[in-house]
Amino acid sequence: MSKFTKEVLQTMRASMLKEMSEVAKKYGVTAEFGNIRFSPDEFGVKMTVRRNGFEKPVPTIMNTSGGKIEIGSLIRHPARKNPLVVTNITSNHVQVTTNRGAKYRIKMADAIKYAA
Repeated sequence: MSKFTKEVLQTMRASMLKEMSEVAKKYGVTAEFGNIRFSPDEFGVKMTVRRNGFEKPVPTIMNTSGGKIEIGSLIRHPARKNPLVVTNITSNHVQVTTNRGAKYRIKMADAIKYAA
């Protein structure tokens, strides 16, 4: 390969995620890769590894108005112009993603309050 490009890194990322999932399973952890920053000669990626059971996923939370928060549902937070998509739910926080791919963690109480 003569240089790193977006297309090459997307393929490499998929391969790294596949390999990392095997390692994570072996050691009883979960792993996530963040955004990749790159130049033609090098790239960097943030990786977060958590012990399994550190924050157990909670599949569905009911909000006070009878709606529910689940993976894929929308949060309409007043500080954001566009809705946020729920990507992970834990006992204390909800991980959300913007339409541009930025990831945020918001408190469970706020997620319940602003659930669409």
